[in-house]
Amino acid sequence: MRGWLRQILRERIAGEGRREDLATVLYRRRPPPVLSPARQRAALADIARRGVELQLDADRVVVVCGQPGPVAGWIGRDGAEVLLAYYRLREELAAVAVDAPLAEVRDRLDRQLYFHLWMLREALQFALGAAPTERCEEVRARLTGLGRTADELRAIRVELAAEPGA
Repeated sequence: MRGWLRQILRERIAGEGRREDLATVLYRRRPPPVLSPARQRAALADIARRGVELQLDADRVVVVCGQPGPVAGWIGRDGAEVLLAYYRLREELAAVAVDAPLAEVRDRLDRQLYFHLWMLREALQFALGAAPTERCEEVRARLTGLGRTADELRAIRVELAAEPGA
């Protein structure tokens, strides 16, 4: 960091009468904004909707990774893009503060997004690994898609899209 910026920040900290470390001030995370229950539900529903939209690409990547033989070059790039999209969805979900009635739904949504992320990562590792062993090839042959968790994510989306109390 440049010296002049550091000096300004130190003066601000000293001027406010607080004794905090410069790194604490620079990298302090602000608490997420408090949303109304309707907005909380809408934010969760939007994340679930985008997660379901990614499922087609994620499922295709997992299926291609499960096929025997060498994997096409595009699968690494496409898989990484979908993997990154699920990672960003989980980061966005972590930033949404929810009240107690939606906490259980948020946790279920987080578990499903994490499973999709994990499944993609494992499938890509099996398919693009350096030295496939016989055991890895057996496991790789069982990769047939996202499976039941894809249905669970869709169910969460439907649950969040429905009006509360309906």
